[in-house]
Amino acid sequence: MSYCEVRSEVFLRQDIVSILESIDAANRELAARLPSPEVVCYRAGFADAIRAVATAFHATLDSPSAMDEPEPVALPPRPTIRIIGHVPPKSIDRRTSG
Repeated sequence: MSYCEVRSEVFLRQDIVSILESIDAANRELAARLPSPEVVCYRAGFADAIRAVATAFHATLDSPSAMDEPEPVALPPRPTIRIIGHVPPKSIDRRTSG
């Protein structure tokens, strides 16, 4: 291994914070364009993951979304499914039929 092949890279904590904030901002913008309950849940998990990576580097994010709580989203009502078993046929009252 020659001297040219040996390489060491050092990232400053602020560089890592800038990278994470950029990724978070891109995801936040995308989520804002796709408002649905599923995207809100995905966004919350994504923001938590970004904060977890920042915590691993002992860094604090300064971006607004680092403190954002997902807004509650009203879910549409679930359709009611009725399971009907065997229903006996109505008895025909032959006395009233003409």
